[in-house]
Amino acid sequence: MAITKDKKKSSSKSKPKHASSSSASSSSSSSDDSRTKKKSSSKDKSKAKKKKTEAATFVVEQEFRGSKTLGIFEGEEGDDTEGKFPVIAFGLKKAKAIVKHLDEIKVWIEEQE
Repeated sequence: MAITKDKKKSSSKSKPKHASSSSASSSSSSSDDSRTKKKSSSKDKSKAKKKKTEAATFVVEQEFRGSKTLGIFEGEEGDDTEGKFPVIAFGLKKAKAIVKHLDEIKVWIEEQE
């Protein structure tokens, strides 16, 4: 896996997106409906889970507030990353922690699958 450098410098000033507050004004009838719904058992949920195919990912070296970071994006290498958020982004300190505990992370992933 090769690390590519981001062509665009990331801005340290970004406007956060806020969720609309329309869900806060729900009617009482919808809350009555939720009380009468039958809860599904954990057995039903396990049957409903389907194993997802692993998406292709690529790594891009970026900059955030003057510090180098790595961003892992979904898609094929060479895809445009502008306007897209990475699956995960981290700097040197977190990268060192990940490398130090890589074996434990791999075991945990196997347990989750």
